[in-house]
Amino acid sequence: MYRDFSGDFPCTGKDKFDFKPQELTLYKPLEGRDGAVQCLACDHKCDIEPGEWGTCRTRYNQDGKLRSLNYGRANSVRMDQMEKKPLYHFFPDTGILSMGNVGCNAHCEWCHNYASTQIEDMDRGVRKMRDVSPEALVKLCLREGIRSLGFTYNEPSINMEFIVETFKLAKASGLLTVLVTNGYMSGEALKLVMPHLDAANVDLKSYREETYSEFTGLHLSPIKLRIKTMVKAGVHVEVTTLLVPGVNDSDEELTELSQWLAGVSPDVPLHITAFRPCNRFLDKERTSSEDLARAYRIARAAGLHYVYCGNIHRLIPELENTESTFCPNCGVKVIDRETREVTQLWKVPGICQGCGTAIKGRWPESVASSPSAHQQLKEGLLLRW
Repeated sequence: MYRDFSGDFPCTGKDKFDFKPQELTLYKPLEGRDGAVQCLACDHKCDIEPGEWGTCRTRYNQDGKLRSLNYGRANSVRMDQMEKKPLYHFFPDTGILSMGNVGCNAHCEWCHNYASTQIEDMDRGVRKMRDVSPEALVKLCLREGIRSLGFTYNEPSINMEFIVETFKLAKASGLLTVLVTNGYMSGEALKLVMPHLDAANVDLKSYREETYSEFTGLHLSPIKLRIKTMVKAGVHVEVTTLLVPGVNDSDEELTELSQWLAGVSPDVPLHITAFRPCNRFLDKERTSSEDLARAYRIARAAGLHYVYCGNIHRLIPELENTESTFCPNCGVKVIDRETREVTQLWKVPGICQGCGTAIKGRWPESVASSPSAHQQLKEGLLLRW
């Protein structure tokens, strides 16, 4: 369920890529390197010579000043259901305006969004992008009654200056803010955005450094640190692990990942999602339902209170209700989810109707106070599925 707002914004329509006039802030000059700079947006900390690009292929050294191809541009602006991020413990079944653009600081060989994250013809990609501004995005949310604004589809940290500018205005306008990220943002970038950030879903792609370095070009330890930092600071964090057969699905690795996350907080929701063949992993089999169920058992046994399975293509008894939320104390179902249909069963959001236990998350003040995506559809705020 979504509405595509991309057409509300003018097409860039350039014959060749160019840059907005804004100079970026997340970088520093390199002493004695004749115009070279170090980018500080992510933990690659790329040294970029004049006329060269960073690893993300969107941040560019123009005569000693860092510019971004993505600043003020989007290739997708859509209204999604919050559960699609996925965020299950953050204002369930409400709408979120989701924006993405091109490029990424990772090169995941199984990336489902590779058409935009690993784009090869950058000129062609820019011609298809839309010109956006923080003011226009916030105005769209307010006009359509969309309470949350998020950056997703590609890695947001490579466009962090624009995101922070947008989030500041969004928070001043009473909106909620969300990042869907691989977690490889730098400490400097996280410090910049965190005062304006309500929630994040972080991809924890593996619990093995060798898997990260071989298949993504990233490293594990900075991502673990970012997750811990955000949880400690009070940002609502949920974690997603795409279960790739033969890559990150051993019992040992799943146990270690789950135990580590439970040590950060047993209340951090973990989404275990099924892989489907794509990008450079077309020869891999899709994740079986049996392996999803095995991963679910391991994560629950490690002490995580909220574990969910997604992208289920064949339902087996053990996977029934693995998208729903249950009270960790008495086991009563508090939120029922079936595909994208969401029903809140509690009388007071965040409080188990069976035993009164507080369910960790960010919830509306009452079930009726935050219109569901289905209610918005009926009231005409959404135009189509």
